[in-house]
Amino acid sequence: MDLVLTNNRRQARALALGETAARRDAFGMVDLIHTLEADQGLDRALEGLPDDRDMLPRGLTRPELAVVMAYAKMDLKARLLETPFDTDPWYDAAMRGAFPAGLLEAHPEALEGQRLRREITATQWTNDVIHRLGIGFCCDVLEATNAYIEAVARAIGVVDGLFGLFDQFDVLESSSDQSAEGVADRDRATLALRREARRACTWLLRGGFLSERIESTIQRLRPALSGGGFDALPTVLAALELGTDPADALDRAVDLAATLRIADIGGALECALINSPWARLEARQLADDVTRMIATAAANPEVAERLAGPDLAAWLATVQELATDALPTGDGHEAVEQGTNLVRLRVIVRRLQDLAH
Repeated sequence: MDLVLTNNRRQARALALGETAARRDAFGMVDLIHTLEADQGLDRALEGLPDDRDMLPRGLTRPELAVVMAYAKMDLKARLLETPFDTDPWYDAAMRGAFPAGLLEAHPEALEGQRLRREITATQWTNDVIHRLGIGFCCDVLEATNAYIEAVARAIGVVDGLFGLFDQFDVLESSSDQSAEGVADRDRATLALRREARRACTWLLRGGFLSERIESTIQRLRPALSGGGFDALPTVLAALELGTDPADALDRAVDLAATLRIADIGGALECALINSPWARLEARQLADDVTRMIATAAANPEVAERLAGPDLAAWLATVQELATDALPTGDGHEAVEQGTNLVRLRVIVRRLQDLAH
């Protein structure tokens, strides 16, 4: 009974957050629905879902999101079952999570002989991912990296192992503050954690550091991270790739981010109104370009020195001009004039590239 109630509670919370996410990233939801139409036979007319034109201004209601979630779960589970994912012992925890602890203690041998082991594990893992990371999380990562679902699943496992990802979601979920302000704070923190997880998975997949076994990758990366958080991962991956000291690179990354006012660039990107699928992709690509340049520079002392060279003053003047523009207040997701921001941000990122060469 407790397992059922926990699952229902997480699903209800995922729908509530999905309603907010669908408004903030309507084009991401459109992409997901298009994928489900192509791969799972989703029929919008039959399921009572709006077309793109009606959906973009308003997002989706919770009943509509429930339909999309159901199809997203079917799609993710079907993709996973096409792979030999269950050969990795890491997924045993998902299998155990489907049964009461008392039953597992009394009959541990029953799991080994369970004929539906793969299907149960895939179902449990799918629910865990979609309820915590969001309905469109895997679709987003697949689109950004062109990876296979098995690799995306391994990346999620590595991020969970390195940073206690699911434990962090559980801490947020267990908050007893049910005031309007408390719920709003928890929702913002959950959405921010999802964004960090998406970026971390993307960096792992692009960096080519995933081993066949999730635990092997964790053991390789954990010492280099030295207890650092999500922000440390790109720099550590760059240092390992270049063969430099990750600890020194992390120190340089902190200095470079402060000197170059990278937080202002990230804030401007968060504020940009995304009014087309291409603008959405460009904003994310620009953010990734900035992160990659800082990580690579931090891992290479010569490049780091050039970034702090004589052209730094001109760069800072450009960033200051951007930072003093009229940007929205609040949680950073209200609409502003997107065209100017993305064009200027593209120029700024190009100037950062020039500064590094």
